[in-house]
Amino acid sequence: MGMILFIVINFFSDAGGEFLTINPGARQVAMGSAFTGVADDITAVYYNPGGLAFCKNVEIGCMLPSEGLFAYALKYTYVGGITPLPFKIGSFGLGYSCLFTTPTEGITDENGNKIGWRTYDYTLIFSYGKEVIKNIGLGLSLKYFYDTPYYLLYDTTHSKTFVFDGGGLYKTPIPGLSLGISCQNLGDSIHYTNSRHSWGAQMPFLVRSGFGFNSASLKKYLPSFIPSINLSGDIVRDLVGTEHENWYSGGVELAFNKVFTLRGGYFNDSRGYRSGITYGCGLNIGFLQIDISNDGDVYEFLYENWRMQVNVKPLYFCNRKK
Repeated sequence: MGMILFIVINFFSDAGGEFLTINPGARQVAMGSAFTGVADDITAVYYNPGGLAFCKNVEIGCMLPSEGLFAYALKYTYVGGITPLPFKIGSFGLGYSCLFTTPTEGITDENGNKIGWRTYDYTLIFSYGKEVIKNIGLGLSLKYFYDTPYYLLYDTTHSKTFVFDGGGLYKTPIPGLSLGISCQNLGDSIHYTNSRHSWGAQMPFLVRSGFGFNSASLKKYLPSFIPSINLSGDIVRDLVGTEHENWYSGGVELAFNKVFTLRGGYFNDSRGYRSGITYGCGLNIGFLQIDISNDGDVYEFLYENWRMQVNVKPLYFCNRKK
């Protein structure tokens, strides 16, 4: 448990709300968390709400850790849903992510009493996106964030605040190529209080930019046995404090007959000591999609770090009849 939180806190030493920097989504993590220029499922409310503008189907899903360090000591969950709104006025998205730990033992307070400490952070996201100009979608997210800071351990009240995300997605004239940009966690700092004093910490302000390429539009020119290829790449700029750093990530996805998918990626954050390969696979059975991923190499865990996500399109059969 301490390893991943130490890594994140070390990178964002001037910030609060480090939990907001953990990337959700099994498919996304398998592709190195490079998803700003793709943003085509329930995680768009996190990576880039501009992707909601091109939402055509109702979709709901849930990601749970299935094995490894996350499942052992850190419980990280993401639940989300997206739906197009009537009269072509845009699309709405909802996301909820939470992180809580197993009790930390062996800690004593100032009086020498043993205490067990459990952190609990969550964020609730409300998003809206609309195609404002042909092939250009813009989106906005409102986040409610609740934080129990790990590194203060005890004698601290819970803190909460509101922040905003904004993003855009552009489907370029080049078939299959899209470009995205988003700004995350715009707003006031988060405030902490204990028995001695109170103070504020800046939220992790990130600017994401990326691309996505889907070869499906070129499929008619290729032999049928060649799988569809999706490519993605992201650069994330940290704007907290005075030493701004970039994260780099990229991923590839091979889809066989739209049923089985293999994925791989790479994530690099040299300052935050996060660097390594990611991988996973997916199974798509019409209305049901199941994805798994592993990014244990990024954090140099002694354990594998598997995640599993299930997405459902409840109106799949209705949409097919159309």
